[in-house]
Amino acid sequence: MVVDNKRQKYPSQPSTIGEHIRKKRIDRGHYQKDVAKAIGVTAMSITAWELGQKQPEICYYPQIISYLGYNPFPMPNGTMQRLEWYKKINGLSYQRLETETGINCDQLWGWLTGDAKPLSRSIQRVEAFLNKKGIQ
Repeated sequence: MVVDNKRQKYPSQPSTIGEHIRKKRIDRGHYQKDVAKAIGVTAMSITAWELGQKQPEICYYPQIISYLGYNPFPMPNGTMQRLEWYKKINGLSYQRLETETGINCDQLWGWLTGDAKPLSRSIQRVEAFLNKKGIQ
């Protein structure tokens, strides 16, 4: 019996970002260098992501989502989890998130890493920001 290695590695139900990229790349008949060019990284980065050796930097998530044609990250529940999701899918640094929200980046970092707990008025402020962005 001959085993088709290409099919064996095909992620029919991708669960990681690398598997999503590999599936879409194979479906489109692209090479890793084609994906790399579309995202703005090296082909070695695509290989490492597909093999699960590394995770993409957050700044590449918008280009990855654009290449995939869909967002592979389900929106979580909870105010701070949704804010982290927003930061991630938009490839934002804490400084850029500060600019968008008007909330100090050190506070944001503390909240999103779990090192600090936001006050209820801060949660309301984040909720207002997320609602304004259509994230509910």
